[in-house]
Amino acid sequence: MLRLRNLKVSARFFFYTRVCQSKGQGPNELPTRRVTSWSSLGKAFNYPAPAILTSCKSVGLFGVHELKNELGFTLMREKSLKKADAIVRTALEISRSEEIVGMFDNLSDTLCACADLSEFVRLTHPKESFRNAAEETSLAISHFVEKLNTNKDLHDILKDTITNHISGMDEETKRVAQLFLFDFEQSGIHLDETKRSKFVQLQEASLVIGARFTQAASLPVMVPLDKCPNGIKRCFPVQGDDVKVDTLFLDSQSERLREFAYKTYLEPIEEQLHALDILILARHKLAQVVGFPTFSHRALKGTMVKTPDNVKDFLELAATILEKPAKKELRILSNLKSFDNGHKLSDEMMPWDLQYYTSLAKSQSLKLNSSSLSEYFALGSCMEGLNLVFQSLYGITLEPVEAEKGELWADDVQKLGVNHKKEGLLGFIYCDFFVRDDKLHQDSHFTIRGQ
Repeated sequence: MLRLRNLKVSARFFFYTRVCQSKGQGPNELPTRRVTSWSSLGKAFNYPAPAILTSCKSVGLFGVHELKNELGFTLMREKSLKKADAIVRTALEISRSEEIVGMFDNLSDTLCACADLSEFVRLTHPKESFRNAAEETSLAISHFVEKLNTNKDLHDILKDTITNHISGMDEETKRVAQLFLFDFEQSGIHLDETKRSKFVQLQEASLVIGARFTQAASLPVMVPLDKCPNGIKRCFPVQGDDVKVDTLFLDSQSERLREFAYKTYLEPIEEQLHALDILILARHKLAQVVGFPTFSHRALKGTMVKTPDNVKDFLELAATILEKPAKKELRILSNLKSFDNGHKLSDEMMPWDLQYYTSLAKSQSLKLNSSSLSEYFALGSCMEGLNLVFQSLYGITLEPVEAEKGELWADDVQKLGVNHKKEGLLGFIYCDFFVRDDKLHQDSHFTIRGQ
């Protein structure tokens, strides 16, 4: 799932014409012309048309037939959990160790197919009822996973398989088995039943509080009209007696607008600070239950950096190396601000100034204007460029596909088929590029269903 925030698509599209004169062409003869127009991919993004639905019957969100409405999340959740339970029972009964790792992998796929889709819908769907239903499903699956990660019988079967039969596994199977075992260890499988139960409770609390905190962090800030400076009121959407501040305006030429939006949008909110304190405390207790001094130690175990001390050393070293060039760049930006302001406003570089003057410095040094360049980068031509790269490197082509009724969650979403020249259709990408209310405010991608 790909999405770009605030992507501005130029309305000016360019068609390239080449005049070719053949040999022996007479002076009065008209030259021949070749016109290259948009491919079907470029046209789908530059000139999006309403979908022509061949069926009046909804296939459900992403083609999942249970998701024709928000009530379907309950059905999808129950179906996934029932299948997962069956896999667990079989794994506990099976005696053929060579099949255990594959069953764990199948179990993971079953749960992720439900959890990943739910997490995406929770963060992006335009209907609140869908978002709420998806959140319930996402939390239910997460709770089930944490219970599995503290299931000692499952752990013992996997550990026995790795200990006694690892020599018969290929490298990929070994790696998968070790990753599953690592998950068990991270969840305190070595603890007694009381502590394992405590871990599940703390992990579930952390997931719920973390999800709520993240969602609230992206909400717009409502400011009374009389608290908004007159010169910049028109820049914000009005809702009743308030203006809605939903972006930082860091690219704006107006210093007043940048400052007001920055201070308002990022102003601490008491409820959020309280939620963050609870989240930090829950994570700290969770880490200590499973034998780690801090949550950072638990989160970094098994990663490239390994420990919080290594992270701190890296950051301090990077700060030392970058201090001199950073100060040099800051002087350049401060001088640019001074010249830009004509000494009428503060020359001090503020946090809301950095992005604007960095962009200005780049455009001036390269003698390029981003607005003039954007004329050549319509969304369709960018997608065609990506398609050319994918074809050259991987033999993969992106092709627009007509979505069926109920498959998409917004009218401006584009469905693309991913085709390999030898292997055929690999899967689909849904491109949700444009901003709307109650949608995650950052560039991101989601795996809806892996392979």
